Amino acid sequence: MIITLGGVTADQIEDMRHALGIDGRYKKPYRNHYYTESDDKGWNDLVDRGLAKKGGGWEEGMCYFKVSIDGVRLLYKKKLTQKMIEDLRLESVLPKANDSTESA
Repeated sequence: MIITLGGVTADQIEDMRHALGIDGRYKKPYRNHYYTESDDKGWNDLVDRGLAKKGGGWEEGMCYFKVSIDGVRLLYKKKLTQKMIEDLRLESVLPKANDSTESA
C-alpha cells in the first residue's frame, strides 16, 4: 500500500524534505533546491499541483526545483512565519504582484 499526503506520494514527500534539507541530520529547513532531470515525473507533478516551482539548470535537460509556500505548508501543517519565508527564500517562488502568468 502506498501512503499519500494530499495525493502526494511518500517519494515526493521525501524529495521535498530533501530539497529543504530536512532529510537526515537537520530538523529545520536550511535550503530550498533540488537539482535533477527537468522531465522528472514526481517533481513535475508537484509543480502541476502548485507545491513546487521549476527553474533553470546548468546542464541541458537538468533543472532546479524549489518547494513552494504551499508545499512547505503541506509538510509542516502550520502557519509560516516571515522568518521562515525569508530563510528558505520562499519569496523567490512567489508570483510577482503584477504578473498574471506564472514563470518557471
